[in-house]
Amino acid sequence: QPIRHFVANVGAQSAVFFAISSIPLWALGATVSLDIIGQYSRAAAVTLLLATALSVAINRAVQPYWRHLVEPSEIVCGIRDGFVVTAWVSFSAFGILAATGPWVVRLWLGEGWELAGALCSVLAVSCAFQVPVGILANALEMNGRFAIIRVAQVLSLVGTAVPIGLLFLTNAPVFAALASVVNQSIACVVMISGASVSGSYLRRSFDGKLSKELACLTV
Repeated sequence: QPIRHFVANVGAQSAVFFAISSIPLWALGATVSLDIIGQYSRAAAVTLLLATALSVAINRAVQPYWRHLVEPSEIVCGIRDGFVVTAWVSFSAFGILAATGPWVVRLWLGEGWELAGALCSVLAVSCAFQVPVGILANALEMNGRFAIIRVAQVLSLVGTAVPIGLLFLTNAPVFAALASVVNQSIACVVMISGASVSGSYLRRSFDGKLSKELACLTV
């Protein structure tokens, strides 16, 4: 029963993450021409696929580590350490890609893909957050903190509504890319903040229970 409950939670949240991250592309398909969608797809191929590969590789490396964390203080420190290391790698890599995106796309595809190059720079910022989000979500799931992830998903969805609305008003594809930036950055901030807050609460609860048990033993 606990395993089925855990798998159901992870599966449901993965489906929600996929749906939220796909909203910009769905909205783009409803507002712009096939040519612009092709430009966006090429930019996504450079950035999002790289982010996914990097996230999977780091998750495989650190996932066995999470189950060894038992005490609340250890869990919080472990999540923070994982976030710092992952963010350093991701922000460095995609910061370079954001600065060189137009050049990379021109080198890869040649002339005529200037819009894809510009979108690549924006999507690279989104991917800089996407990798830490994947690590944070995995860590929170392994420690049963699904509520924090759900809050992050709801707030990300609300935040994404603004650039998506601007996309429908202006038909400018840059707002689809900005929607991805808003989505991932909100999720990242909420998850690391939620892990710290809930960790402090759990630590106080753990210390309180431990004090009561020690008091009972001394009576």
